[in-house]
Amino acid sequence: DSQKRAYSCGTNDNILYLIGPGITEPQPVFDLSQVNNYVKRISAGLISVSSDGTRLLMTFQMRFIILFNITQPKHPVILDLFDFCYDETLDSVPIFNSDTNERTSFREYCANNNNITGSHVLLHPNGENRFIVVNYFLKAGLAQFAGTRSVHVFKLNEQLTNFTYESRFNPNFQSNYTSQQQYLTFHSLKAYPHHVQYLLL
Repeated sequence: DSQKRAYSCGTNDNILYLIGPGITEPQPVFDLSQVNNYVKRISAGLISVSSDGTRLLMTFQMRFIILFNITQPKHPVILDLFDFCYDETLDSVPIFNSDTNERTSFREYCANNNNITGSHVLLHPNGENRFIVVNYFLKAGLAQFAGTRSVHVFKLNEQLTNFTYESRFNPNFQSNYTSQQQYLTFHSLKAYPHHVQYLLL
C-alpha cells in the first residue's frame, strides 16, 4: 500500500501477519485457521494482492482459496472461500490419483489423503478477472504433499467480492505415466509441473 506494507502467512501458526517499514515485529491481524474450525495445519500458501491494494487472494493449508477485503490492512475481512475437498462444483470434475493413476473425485482423494489437495501456487495477473491455482506441492523428504497435480482456473466477479470455479477452462496435465518414460531431476526426484505463467494473447 502507500505505506509499503505487505502480508505474510505463518506456515506453522496459520496467522496472517502485517509487515512493513515502521513495524518492528510482524503484526498478527487474522487467524486463518478459523476457515477450518480453528484446526492448525502446516500451510505453504502463496499470496497475491490486487494492483489497487484492496483485495488479497491466497491458498491455505494446501486445500483452501481465500479472498480478503484488505481496505483496512489491520482488519482484513474474508469475502469468499473455496474448499477443494468439499465444494460441490468439483463433484463433476474427475482427477487421477497421483500415486495410482486411477480415476477419482476430489472428495474421495481428500478422504484418502488427509484433506490435502496440494493447493499452492496462485497466479492472478494484474487487470485480469481470472486467476490460476496449481494443486501441486512436493513429494520429497519430509514434504510428502504431492497433491492432485492439476491446474484450475477461477473467475472473479466485477466487484471483486467473490469468485467461481471456471469449469470451461481445465488445463489438466494429468495422464497415465505408467507406459511412458519419466525423467528424473536432481537427487533422482520425479519431475512434475510446479509453476505456471499467464500469457495474454
